[in-house]
Amino acid sequence: MLKRDENKFCWCSNGKIGLPKDSIEDAIQDYLNDVEDKNSITDSIGIVNPLFLVHELSGRHAMDEVIMYNLPQVMYDISSDYMRQFDWNQIKEVHIEELGKELSKVYNDWEKRHGYDKQSYIVFTDEAETYYISDYIK
Repeated sequence: MLKRDENKFCWCSNGKIGLPKDSIEDAIQDYLNDVEDKNSITDSIGIVNPLFLVHELSGRHAMDEVIMYNLPQVMYDISSDYMRQFDWNQIKEVHIEELGKELSKVYNDWEKRHGYDKQSYIVFTDEAETYYISDYIK
């Protein structure tokens, strides 16, 4: 799932996008620092809030890949020919959804704890608002 961070700001100009910054002023300063040809600096810049990926893990996929097939094959070095296929009708859908939510929470908490969160972001440049540089940088 993509989640917009209203507290981060990215500049966008001429097909380039800046890194997320903590303020509009910081984003504009980042733009000014990034432009190699200082004569090409315009009087305004597009600023937009980035969207970050928040992982949603599938309970069904986790059960299928880890618990039912791959884990036993790896642990016991056996092929699927020797395994009974699991009957999904035994597990209630609400329990599979619960597993997905809990796995997602554990993974996202782990990612945040170790600083791996917010490493990738998406910016929709068509959503950028125009800010005049002179209003923020004197």
